[in-house]
Amino acid sequence: IIISYFVYDRIIRIKENILPDFTTIANELWIIILIFIFQLTNNINVSQSGTIRRKENYLKSRYKHFSKLYGELIKDITKNEALESVTYAVLIYEDFNRPKIIRIIENLKHRFSNKSHTLGVMQVKSDKLINEKESVILGTTKIVNSYNKYIKENSVEGEEIYEWNIINSIISDYNVGSEYSHEVYELSYEIRKTFYPNSKDNLGYVE
Repeated sequence: IIISYFVYDRIIRIKENILPDFTTIANELWIIILIFIFQLTNNINVSQSGTIRRKENYLKSRYKHFSKLYGELIKDITKNEALESVTYAVLIYEDFNRPKIIRIIENLKHRFSNKSHTLGVMQVKSDKLINEKESVILGTTKIVNSYNKYIKENSVEGEEIYEWNIINSIISDYNVGSEYSHEVYELSYEIRKTFYPNSKDNLGYVE
């Protein structure tokens, strides 16, 4: 009651306090605009940093998850930590685009069709039903075979082969599309930098 009376007595009762002062309204509008711009910029910065943090957390979570399930298997097949990073990049990217529920539907669809489909967590083309582990074995083997094929066809004794060319060739052989190649390449770079910082393995030199 006291606050209501104070507001009425000091503000509402005096009409000049209610009506805008048009002599200063331009200044007030500019202040409002500046506040709006500041708030908008601040929100964008927070959003971008939040997005980056969420991506980093997702990458770490999925890498740890798949490393626990298939780490030894991938290591045994690749025998190279640089190839491991490419394998995990493909694995995480395919899992993100084909989550578990979609893969279950694909398996059900495959049961009623004689055609080959891309199946499993690594989306390997197969004419028979395969489980997740078999998908990882086939997908990782495909990556290693692509690497060996590239080296065989492009190596000249004593000359350096650029690693980024090799990785892009492996990814393009796995799945076509410039967007796919770019995003998986960037992902493999982040995985290698984050989880294999001290690795001496590389793909770009011919002995």
